[in-house]
Formats: sequence, C-alpha cells, structure tokens
Amino acid sequence: MDPIDLLEKRIAALELEVLPFAKEVGPDKSQLITDLLIQTHSMTTTALSCREVITSILRRMEVINDYLNPAYCDTQLDIQDKKQYILELYPEMKKTMQLVVDFERLRTFLDSPSINNIPSLVDKLERLTISNVNTYQECKEVTNKILQALQQYNDITKSIKILFAQLEESITNIEISLLPKAKIDE
Repeated sequence: MDPIDLLEKRIAALELEVLPFAKEVGPDKSQLITDLLIQTHSMTTTALSCREVITSILRRMEVINDYLNPAYCDTQLDIQDKKQYILELYPEMKKTMQLVVDFERLRTFLDSPSINNIPSLVDKLERLTISNVNTYQECKEVTNKILQALQQYNDITKSIKILFAQLEESITNIEISLLPKAKIDE
C-alpha cells in the first residue's frame, strides 16, 4: 500500500473521530479537515505574499520561539556566568530572606485579636479624635487666657513698682523738707 494512501486513510479516520457529524451528513456535504487546512494555507499564503515584513518575521519564527522559550537563558549561560550572577544577587537575596523571616516572626502580632479588632474600633477612634481636637481647642483658649492674665499681672506689678518709686521719692522729698536747715548745710 502506498504511504500517501495510508496517511489519507488515517486522516479520514481521525476526522470521523473528531467530527462525528461528518458520518451523518455524508462525505459530499461536509468539508474534510484536510480540505479546510489546505484552504486556510492557501488563503494565508495569498494574504502574506505582498507583505515583506510579515514574511520575514514568519521565516524567523523558529529563532523568535527560541528567544521566547524560558529555558533559552539557561542554555546560553555557562556555569561560571550563572555562578557569578548568583553571587552578585546574594546580598539582595539575603536582605529579602531576612525581611521574609522578620515578617514571619511579626505575623503572630498581625494575626492577634487586637489587630483583628481594629475595624470595630474605628468609630471609637473617630470619637476620641474629635474629643481630642476639642480638648486641644479648649487648652488653647485656656492658655490664651492665662497669657492675658499674666500680662495683666505684669502690668499691675509694673504700675505698683512705679507707684512705690514715686511714693518713695515723695517721702524722701518730704523728709528732706522737714529736716532743720542746719543739718542740711552741714
């Protein structure tokens, strides 16, 4: 038997397995997969015949697929280069590992009931914040009143000092005028 005939029979059997409706409709009314593939190939070839850029890309698809393969980098780098790359990344990897260890250590605190209770305490925190702002405003007003009172106290003590100085000067003048004149001349 001819290998081409054998191949066509296998494809026909595959079509009957994949497309069971081909049996029911009959071979004259259904299209075979091979015919569809040939038709698609001819349409694609016709569409790409006048487009140089696309045809050059299609010619290089194997190379492009090699570059897109995740294992391509592994095949291109030799052992020494990989070792050097890992050694260069070691400090950064060590830092990252330390951060992971710290995070795992602190995770118990993150899963604690106190932290999990935070959303329910938002309203209470908001009320306390408002209360704190009000208290701050009251303290500011009291501080201003105290500063005004201290300024008034300073003004009063200053005026008292001036009055005492004037009073002392007046008393000294009176005492001088009451002294006998003889004592003044001496």
